[in-house]
Amino acid sequence: MEKKLTKGIKTRELILDKAREVFNEEGIFLTINEFSRKIGMTSGRITNHFPTKEHLFVGLSEQYEAEMAEVTAAHQYGPDLTFGKLAALFSKVMDVQ
Repeated sequence: MEKKLTKGIKTRELILDKAREVFNEEGIFLTINEFSRKIGMTSGRITNHFPTKEHLFVGLSEQYEAEMAEVTAAHQYGPDLTFGKLAALFSKVMDVQ
């Protein structure tokens, strides 16, 4: 059964997606206020989901861990592992990052 995405869950995921983009481009030393201006969202809306920047980093870590688990679970390791299969795995890992 597919999980229903509520407005709050969608907003939380949007914040995490934007955080990954902004932090990859700008670095991690932005304040919540600077980050909110960059993504065009109020800081109150962000802190409703992530009270501190540390909470935002935990959310990013959880999202990244889930995505990496999904990528690695799709690959089988064993004697039939070829360079092509390994290269495909590394490509997907890089896409997550």
